[in-house]
Amino acid sequence: MHRQLRGLFGACVLSIMVFVFLTGTVVAQTGTTAINGNVTDPQGKTVAGATVTITQVGTESGRVVQTDSFGHYQLQALPPGVYEVKVELAGFRSIVQQKVELLVATDRQVDFKLELGEVSQSVVVSEALPAVNTQDAAVGNAFDEK
Repeated sequence: MHRQLRGLFGACVLSIMVFVFLTGTVVAQTGTTAINGNVTDPQGKTVAGATVTITQVGTESGRVVQTDSFGHYQLQALPPGVYEVKVELAGFRSIVQQKVELLVATDRQVDFKLELGEVSQSVVVSEALPAVNTQDAAVGNAFDEK
């Protein structure tokens, strides 16, 4: 009887360990990415309440978020690809960063410095930002559907 209980206990522990291992593997392979950054004014002070719009090039699907009281924005669970990021706030020129490449499992930081002016005026930055991860040692890849 004692021997049967030990065998049953061992099987339960093994089952739990396998479940935890497989769950962790599935979560780690979700295939998404994230973008975050800070928005400041010409003096370098944080800008709260700015509208940040990120649009995936080609699909034109997008998401919108507001900067918090520290001028920080963050969007998670994005599919990897090339994006356009636009920041707008009344009293400032809108600014657009084109060709922002987001890689799998790699957070990307893109900061913006707003210039005084009308929202109808915009600053467009079309040079592609290098996809360099300065946050940690993770390696990400862009996957193209062929």
